[in-house]
Amino acid sequence: TTGGTAAATPSDPATGEPIVLGAVGTKSGLIGAALEGGFRGVTVWEKWVNANGGVQGRPVKIIQVDDAGDPGKHAAAVRKLIREDRVVAFIGNIAPFTLSAGLPLLEEAQIPAIGGDGGDVSWFRSPVAYPINGQSVSRSRPAARWAIANLGKLKAAVYYVSEAEASTVLGRNFADEYRKAGGEVVVEAGVSLANPDFTGEVLQAKNSGAELVYILLEKSACNRYF
Repeated sequence: TTGGTAAATPSDPATGEPIVLGAVGTKSGLIGAALEGGFRGVTVWEKWVNANGGVQGRPVKIIQVDDAGDPGKHAAAVRKLIREDRVVAFIGNIAPFTLSAGLPLLEEAQIPAIGGDGGDVSWFRSPVAYPINGQSVSRSRPAARWAIANLGKLKAAVYYVSEAEASTVLGRNFADEYRKAGGEVVVEAGVSLANPDFTGEVLQAKNSGAELVYILLEKSACNRYF
């Protein structure tokens, strides 16, 4: 209206007091190398939102913290963001091995965690966790049935990340379903992401007569395996 202030449109930059959000996860080390794309996505979202009117006209400010894959550092970062930085929510916590360390603090403060990787089963157990993807731990059972139906009853070797609960459950679920469908699992073992290479596991699978290998590792570990 004449003499009034124009309403914000999607093309107007956001102004005013920022909405402070936190993002705690693993950005460094072997694990972080596989997760960096998720953090870039959080940064891109922050910039896009602020360039297009913000949230109800207010800009968002996302404070990202690297926990280096350490549960203690994850919990300490969550505590600081809640008590000192006064975040109102966490968004995009890419923390497949450390998320559960911070959940008691989130539940105590009743602050939600939205999005993230979904790799920690805690995403599907806590009332303040809001994953954006389906529960990953159920996905390996259909994969086992598909393998039996389409590849035949090959001897299988199954390897999973021993440091991650979700990966362990996925591996065990695959092995269990594969056996139920009539297949034979000749190796079922956890491995560490810290392994410099997986020559021992490859030889183990070969010497055990494996004809199929089902691996649950992050990208860089998969590259080392192959």
